Amino acid sequence: MVLSSSIRRALFATCVIAILAGCSGGLTPPQAAGSSVGFDAGLGPSWMDPSAVHRRLLYVSGSATGSSKGAAVYVFGYDNPTKVVGKLTGFSEPAGECTDKAGDVFITDTYLVTGRVVEYRHGGTKPIATFDDAYNNPDGCAVDPTSGELAVSNDCTNSFSTPGSVAIYKYKNPSHRPKTYGLPYGCPAPPAYDAAGNLFTEGLATPSGLKSGLQELPFGAGAFKKITLQGATINGDGGGVGWDGRYITLTIYSYSSSATGLYRVEVSGSVATVVGKVLLTDSCGGKTGNRVYDPWIEGNVVSGGNNFCNHRFDYWNYAAGGGPLRSIPRDIAPATSSGEAVSE
Repeated sequence: MVLSSSIRRALFATCVIAILAGCSGGLTPPQAAGSSVGFDAGLGPSWMDPSAVHRRLLYVSGSATGSSKGAAVYVFGYDNPTKVVGKLTGFSEPAGECTDKAGDVFITDTYLVTGRVVEYRHGGTKPIATFDDAYNNPDGCAVDPTSGELAVSNDCTNSFSTPGSVAIYKYKNPSHRPKTYGLPYGCPAPPAYDAAGNLFTEGLATPSGLKSGLQELPFGAGAFKKITLQGATINGDGGGVGWDGRYITLTIYSYSSSATGLYRVEVSGSVATVVGKVLLTDSCGGKTGNRVYDPWIEGNVVSGGNNFCNHRFDYWNYAAGGGPLRSIPRDIAPATSSGEAVSE
């Protein structure tokens, strides 16, 4: 069984708490070479409502329940997510997503012969580019606003036998051999660029000590560096880095809290200082709790799947936090969500 990125990370966090003692987690390693058919091949062809191209769209990488459903990217009208307006299929396991200034959507896909990132036009159903990722485990991406280059984070293997990395494709050119960067914290969560082209990701050192931290590839630099975080502590490998237009945001889970925390930080040199905190809470299906992996910030709204509850995808106020403003109806929301992006 192939688990979504968010489920793998939830299991992985559990293993971290237990210091790996007696914890196998049931994780599935990458497929052996020789299989090139996505696990969702039975979902049928991709489709999109013709009106979708004229709307702001929310793309959600997720899984659904039922014998005829599986891993796919579900598309909704961002401003009125009351029905599915499209579905992209043919993936092995879609995970983190990102967009560029043109509205193109990039979707990371894991567990094929090699991992890959697939690019679609806004509202399109056919890939316009495929970026092969030799590492096999891409879990997130970001586009540099200053250059258009594509950064892809590769998670480490569950046994730590292969460390994670970040691959950068120059000018989003699939034929370009990406430059791959090793990391001080080798298991990266999905990355983000700030407005100046500095690239950030949370990560987990491997394997001794299981120390977590923030790391940065400054614009024009040749290597990632550790960033000292003041005012918060990253647990596990974190839940993804974002950019809200002014601050880098760190998704941090607290094992003593049922909320997902978005920590706004200011970075100066090699120090990041927390200047604000947004707590996302939820209550669904008799459960109280929230775990949002790689949430998306769009203006004064933050969105993401609550993976404490099946078929739960919420919109919260940013930066007031608290409970959700609205949710995608349960009967059309993916069972679990491992990444999302907004395109217009």
